Amino acid sequence: MQETGFTFERLDNKGVETLIDWAAAEGWNPGINDASLFYNTDKDGFYGYFKNGKLVGGGSIVNYNNEYGFMGFFIVRPEYRNMGIGAKLWRIRRDTLRQRLLPGAAIGMDGVSAMLPFYARGGFVGNDSRIRHGLLWV
Repeated sequence: MQETGFTFERLDNKGVETLIDWAAAEGWNPGINDASLFYNTDKDGFYGYFKNGKLVGGGSIVNYNNEYGFMGFFIVRPEYRNMGIGAKLWRIRRDTLRQRLLPGAAIGMDGVSAMLPFYARGGFVGNDSRIRHGLLWV
């Protein structure tokens, strides 16, 4: 699944701050202190995708006591979009989170309506089309 020059690595707090800065530059408002709360809940819950050592994307895959996981805060640098990198990173994050949880544990996800077919191919189903945080791994 990895392409030449790409690596998937856990992010430290500095890497998480970089993702926050990228999101802010795009006008995202994930919530006051959301990233720090997720990071403090699971310090192994933020990962980045690097090309030749340069961070090009990342997101959270937070583990709650091995019984529930949550995928969110997903972002790829604009110059690396529409190249399939985001889809690969999304699948690597999903698979890594599944490995970190107990068998059969649920995974919730921050999602957008336009991506529902993609999420469905990844094993998720929407549980309420009126809310944004409504996808669950089944």
